[in-house]
Amino acid sequence: MEAASSEQASSLLLAARAWLGERVPGGWSRQDGHHVASVTGIAAPTMNGVWSAHPDAGRFPDWLSSVRDAGVPYCAQFPSGSTTGRKAAIGLGLTRGEDAPLMFTVAPTAEEAVPGLDVRRLDPAELPLHAEVAAAGFGAPAALFAPLVALGAAEPSALHFYVAEVGGEPVATGLGLHLADHVGVFNIATPPEHRRRGYGAAITSRIVGDALAAGARGAWLQSSAEGHSVYERLGFADVGVWECWVSA
Repeated sequence: MEAASSEQASSLLLAARAWLGERVPGGWSRQDGHHVASVTGIAAPTMNGVWSAHPDAGRFPDWLSSVRDAGVPYCAQFPSGSTTGRKAAIGLGLTRGEDAPLMFTVAPTAEEAVPGLDVRRLDPAELPLHAEVAAAGFGAPAALFAPLVALGAAEPSALHFYVAEVGGEPVATGLGLHLADHVGVFNIATPPEHRRRGYGAAITSRIVGDALAAGARGAWLQSSAEGHSVYERLGFADVGVWECWVSA
């Protein structure tokens, strides 16, 4: 079961990255059975790069070079321990960042309600609120998230944005990408002053719960070290650890 989930989650990860490159205006993607090169043009390393579950000694470095030539921050991601992946990343001067556990669930654990917290899906006119809250949570400019917000307005059936509020004040945000009968969880962000109160868990639970209720067969995500135990509590399990090598 774990091996099947790993292959399935890897395929979903690659499909999501290809979709983003294809859909963001000015972006592009290239894919085969085991590799995806994707450039969104968003100035964050993990929004451009090459992802591969089985890096090929010829294709992986070649595609990584084509992403580098796009002139944006970029990354190389592959399952931990791949000598081919590491050789290509080191050859282009990338440095190893934080590993990204790939997690998957078909039976999430319901999160206890947080008193006073309201989690809701954003209407199209409200999508810039995601950029504002995500910027505060990640310590990045709101403009960085503008292409995703614009894509959400153009692709409302695929991208679902959420906000968590206490007394009308936004305290967390996140989004779900609906592809191939599954939902990928992205951009779970809580501003520093609102952390450790269960808000990120609550919004993740809502994203996944809504997707399953609408017919999704499972959910997946790549976790940060900080969020890993939260996602485990929600019923996600590791199906692989991916190394993330980033440009300067």
